[in-house]
Amino acid sequence: MRLSQNPFNHARTGWWVGRPFLRPYCYAGKPFPIDMHECLALIAPRAIMNISALNDCMYTLDEENITRPAFNNLAENVSKVFSLLNAEDNFKNILHNNGHSFLQEQREVAYTFLDETLKG
Repeated sequence: MRLSQNPFNHARTGWWVGRPFLRPYCYAGKPFPIDMHECLALIAPRAIMNISALNDCMYTLDEENITRPAFNNLAENVSKVFSLLNAEDNFKNILHNNGHSFLQEQREVAYTFLDETLKG
């Protein structure tokens, strides 16, 4: 499933982009060789929290009908891996429509998650 109308969003050329290796697939119009839930699940059973904006620089709110189900599917698949390892509490997924931000509400959830997973 394509997350964005512009697949190059996942393989931009800036130094901050974590997946430049995907760019040739964009040029060729081919599907990516890995799904993002596979990348996230690699950390299991260690703790990880994913906080994603549905209207960040990569996506627009016009694409929410695509991005929300895709991110929910990602979380569902990652959760399955954590469940197999009896580590369900070590994965948390938050979606929001607040753009590229880290609002107080998200910070509180993140800090609680960090307290619970790092301090035990």
